Amino acid sequence: MFQLKDAAVSSKMTIKQAKDLYEEFTPYFIADPMAIEELLVESDVRRPVRNHNYLDALKLTDLMYRGTSKSLCMLTGRGADGFLDSLRDSFTALLDRVKNAGGKVRILVLGPKNNAFQADLREKYPDTLKIAFGHTDKPDDVRHFIVSDERSVREETPHKELNDYDDAGMICADVYPQNTVKARLLTDEFDQHWERVTQPSSKTA
Repeated sequence: MFQLKDAAVSSKMTIKQAKDLYEEFTPYFIADPMAIEELLVESDVRRPVRNHNYLDALKLTDLMYRGTSKSLCMLTGRGADGFLDSLRDSFTALLDRVKNAGGKVRILVLGPKNNAFQADLREKYPDTLKIAFGHTDKPDDVRHFIVSDERSVREETPHKELNDYDDAGMICADVYPQNTVKARLLTDEFDQHWERVTQPSSKTA
């Protein structure tokens, strides 16, 4: 019989397998996610929690999304559409909270414009969810990141564009539950990229 623990220690799990595992076992990964989030923040944990693979990325980003209530900015690649689909429940709940707070969720996708990217949520949350597309000549060198509520950060190690059949271990990141200095620096960087790609004359991110 297949066991979750066997997959967790597998050195060759694909991204698709990680998505399938997450969908099947989500209720068991985090028994009380908000209690964990509150513990990390209240303990003033400034050192990062290491994200070792795509399954870790889903678990830790889910936790981050569940703790977001005011704002979120995300610099990512075009493969993020599938990532967000796997986190649809927590991401939609995040959008509701941010909408009620009068905040914004901004996603900058490094890739060609794709009108289908989270199209249903853009239509449902037109004043809250903003998505822009940009270009870079060296996408494999760009570190993707997420900043939540100007305090929590997820910062990835640069990687090539991935598909569902790539090794899940190619996704590594540091997650900072409470680091307002890093959050501010990355938000400033995001704002600069966002301003460039949302200007009519902009060509690059």
